[in-house]
Amino acid sequence: RRNQDQKKCFIERLLRATTTDSAAKSSLTEEAIVDNIFTLVFAGTDTTASVLTSAFFELAKNDELRERLQDSVEKEVVAKNSNDAADENLRAFLSEVQRCYPAAPFTMRNIADTDTNGIDLGGKYGRVSAGFNITYAIAGTLLDDEDSYPDPSDFNMDRWLKRRDSKPPHNWAFGGGCRTCPGRFLSVAESVA
Repeated sequence: RRNQDQKKCFIERLLRATTTDSAAKSSLTEEAIVDNIFTLVFAGTDTTASVLTSAFFELAKNDELRERLQDSVEKEVVAKNSNDAADENLRAFLSEVQRCYPAAPFTMRNIADTDTNGIDLGGKYGRVSAGFNITYAIAGTLLDDEDSYPDPSDFNMDRWLKRRDSKPPHNWAFGGGCRTCPGRFLSVAESVA
């Protein structure tokens, strides 16, 4: 049995949110749960296919990179080790693919009704009224942010490898905060497999 203090998985949270009371506004119906699971699996399949297509493109044009990844896998197989080093290299490679070729380069948010009647984006953007949708490009952050990604126009999987002196940058390809894509782990697992 699970400890109540442990985090619950996405599907377990969906199941706990069900209700038979049709008047409850914050609960999910069984149909909504099925819709959420289908969205997670099928949307993840599409974006994973996009990431893998970009990965094969990058491997096809870079022999040195392809040989490096292949060597790390072969070393692990010969040593009969678990594939920790090979997996770390592959995950770093896929993170760089996602940065350079984001499967979802734009995202959209709806400005909900608030007490302040919208939100102030500041500066030249001003106030956005409630009910409006905002579309913004995460691709610009992924491809142009020199502070987070030195030499952002270079394909460099080493930026994602763990080092003692620094931690890898955040992978914004899946968004951030409370709106982070719930399928990010599924996508990585499918891609690594």
